[in-house]
Amino acid sequence: WDPVEMPRGESVRQHRGGYTALATLALLTAGMDSQSPPLQQAIESLSKVDMIGTYAVAFRAQVWAMLPDQYLPALRKDVQQLIDAFHMQRGGWDYLCQPVKTMPRVSPSTRHVAILALHAAADRGIDIPQNLLNRVEQATIESQLADGGWGYHEHDPATGSMTAAGVFTLVLIADLQNQRQ
Repeated sequence: WDPVEMPRGESVRQHRGGYTALATLALLTAGMDSQSPPLQQAIESLSKVDMIGTYAVAFRAQVWAMLPDQYLPALRKDVQQLIDAFHMQRGGWDYLCQPVKTMPRVSPSTRHVAILALHAAADRGIDIPQNLLNRVEQATIESQLADGGWGYHEHDPATGSMTAAGVFTLVLIADLQNQRQ
């Protein structure tokens, strides 16, 4: 379901495969059979695309987590890409899911979609590094604004969507840490 031509302002590199991954995830979550022809075609497409965007990789990882065990190697590969791209100092992910030396800012949104994927992977038995979880939790708390909300970037005013992402990230981290006990 990726567009033939990316909408104005969208990055082909960042979002390649992401539309298909998100639509597939939505349909699977809504109960559509993964064996249906449209989903089989989408799953086949997702298995072939080289994704480098954090959103795209995270959505595809969640797709793999909803499928039978034969997709666990693909899930492990996407999880490893997310782990490798994690920026420990900033406590999050860049828009491109690849290691970077410096990262000027992290948004609650990229943090949130990556943690959603890692949570789904943990539910399938994949181990997520504790130091990564601890750092995401710390960075999320540190980026909370005085009014209790979160903005898209540091020094931005709080928004409802970024506050929801910040709160839900902390809920998912707590759940992942409780699974280890």
